[in-house]
Amino acid sequence: MNERELQLFRNRLLDLSRQCEDRNVPTHSYFLTVEEQRFAAQCLPNVAGIRVISDGVFCDAERKVLFFLPSYLEEPPEDELICLELAPRAPKFAEPLGHRDFLGALMGLGIRREMLGDLTVTENKAQLVALPAVKALIERELTEVRHTRIEVREIPREALSAVRRTEVRSVNAASLRADVLVAAVWNLSRTRAKEAFSTGKVLRNGTELSNPAELLRAGDVMSLRGKGKFRLCDAEPRTTRSGRLYVDIAYFV
Repeated sequence: MNERELQLFRNRLLDLSRQCEDRNVPTHSYFLTVEEQRFAAQCLPNVAGIRVISDGVFCDAERKVLFFLPSYLEEPPEDELICLELAPRAPKFAEPLGHRDFLGALMGLGIRREMLGDLTVTENKAQLVALPAVKALIERELTEVRHTRIEVREIPREALSAVRRTEVRSVNAASLRADVLVAAVWNLSRTRAKEAFSTGKVLRNGTELSNPAELLRAGDVMSLRGKGKFRLCDAEPRTTRSGRLYVDIAYFV
């Protein structure tokens, strides 16, 4: 975010805080990216009688809603976030579906990304956290993903997968530069990797990253549109006996 966007974001959060304080009712943001959550933690002042809590329902959620709670509430109201399952109507005849397919179908309905939380896919079924305002639209309009007929149903929080599935992989990378790791993880040439940055296809912690020379830190989550997502595990590459450098990543599957 640039300076103007940061100021608008800060003003929105302060307005939510003031509404909670003046009206003595809970208020909340849309779903925030990891970067927005970090900025919110830095810019929000402590207000007596108001608790600020983030919730994304998944225990390892990346996208979270920021709740401003009056003193009489200990936890955010559960009905402020909904959980949905998207599953093929005829599983035996369904084509393979991935995260990109489900998210693309949702965005195709005209839903803004900030209305949706994390989405996970396991065994051709997707689980999604969303704001209640888009529930009716998804249930009414989301009938197909690619060419597969889909059934949408609301599920309780307890039915969500506990954690997002990852595979730990070691990739050959000479440094922690963003373009080096993106190229290594998805087997791209350095030229194609840099093109991905210049065309806005690379995100770090949910925010577009345009500088391919940016150094990544342990815990950073990198996404390449149309390819997938990984989290950097190591703070430093390790050297094998043969002199090759490797970095461990957790690849989201």
